[in-house]
Amino acid sequence: MDSDTVQQIQEVLEYQFKDLTFLSEAFLHSSAATDRLKSNERLEFLGDSVLSLVICNTLYDRFPEYLEGDLTKIKSRLVSRKACAQVANDLGLPNFLKVGKGMEQTRA
Repeated sequence: MDSDTVQQIQEVLEYQFKDLTFLSEAFLHSSAATDRLKSNERLEFLGDSVLSLVICNTLYDRFPEYLEGDLTKIKSRLVSRKACAQVANDLGLPNFLKVGKGMEQTRA
């Protein structure tokens, strides 16, 4: 990943990465990786859990009068694939994703 791309991503995310390896892996789709262990799949697995924890903690603190089932419904909507894709699209993050040739056609 070139330095201009790194800078653009960091500006969009408003975060400066200390270890650029994470940034490179986060934007490398398995279709473009020579080794799936170097793709974004493992970080996606970890990130899903971290996002869920942060959302659960926030909902728990913000809505002390809500029952578990109500909190679960809200969390499910907030961490859904559709909601996460909307945020990623709004930030323009898919533009930085490196995908394999077969996936390029599905981006347009």
